[in-house]
Amino acid sequence: RYGMGSRDLMAVLGKSNMQSRPLWQPLHQSPAHSDSQAWRCEVADSIYSRALSLPCSVGIPETDVASVAGTVRMSGNA
Repeated sequence: RYGMGSRDLMAVLGKSNMQSRPLWQPLHQSPAHSDSQAWRCEVADSIYSRALSLPCSVGIPETDVASVAGTVRMSGNA
C-alpha cells in the first residue's frame, strides 16, 4: 500500500491540473453487458478499484513526466 487510494491520488493530481482517470472499467460492470453472465471477477474488480491511468503519450514532455512523478511521490509521503 502506497499511502492513499487511487481515487484520492486522482483528486490530488487534479488539483495540480494533471489529468488522470480510473483504469478501464471491467466489461462485466458496463451497462452494455448488464444482462451478461459474469463469474468470479474479483481480480478485475480489485484492479479497477485500485488502479489509475496517469498522463502518458509518446509526445509528453519530460518535464511533465517529472512533474507527475514528483506529485505521485510527494502524495505517498502524506
